[in-house]
Amino acid sequence: MPGSHKAEVQRPANYFFPDFKNPKIDNLPQITNITPKARDVVVISELLTHGALIWKPIDRERRFLILRYNPQ
Repeated sequence: MPGSHKAEVQRPANYFFPDFKNPKIDNLPQITNITPKARDVVVISELLTHGALIWKPIDRERRFLILRYNPQ
């Protein structure tokens, strides 16, 4: 995928939402929606271009934990 948080390569501005005023994720092959189940853990590198969809459940909160490892 073009672009990254750490790379010096810019992701094209309209890569995800060509029509930013009306974003739709239905037919965008560059987006993978990961839906973990209870007790699942998703581990990604911070180098992965990532984001979050709108949180729809009203009966629970969205939670996430950021850990960084830096050997010395």
